[in-house]
Amino acid sequence: MNCHKTQLKMGDRLVNSLSDADIKAMDQHLDSCETCRKLWAEECKLWGVTGNYPEPPKVRADFTAQILKQVRTEAAAPSTEDKMIKFPAHRRRWMSAAIAAGLGILLTGAYLVRFSGIEESVQVADVQPAQEITDEMIIANLDLLEDIELLENLEFYEDLDVIEALAVN
Repeated sequence: MNCHKTQLKMGDRLVNSLSDADIKAMDQHLDSCETCRKLWAEECKLWGVTGNYPEPPKVRADFTAQILKQVRTEAAAPSTEDKMIKFPAHRRRWMSAAIAAGLGILLTGAYLVRFSGIEESVQVADVQPAQEITDEMIIANLDLLEDIELLENLEFYEDLDVIEALAVN
């Protein structure tokens, strides 16, 4: 048996599905091949870690039948419209009248606010249009920044002169 066949059959051997002749041929190859022997050791180690998990629970034989029965029961159940609360006729009339009265009060209030001058005046701030930025403005700002930098440097040198004068004395 060569390396390729041995490596292909390692999984089958872990689950005990190889014939005795294949097991013997695989053992002979593992005795003579260092690479496959290392791979087999890693496979066995991995199988030892993962092979210790418990079996998954068994599904009952009538599981599918019970699911289908539940689906049919729910499909035959009354719809949500049938479950809605239905008010008697005299309550429906009162509810309609109460809704109409509420809307009437709301509309009357809106009319009074609109036409009685009670509404607040809203002032909008004057907004100036954006100024166009010209090259001259940019150059002037750059000149200003250069002047500021020169002043800061001058201040630094003056401070440095003071420190040197103090150090000399």
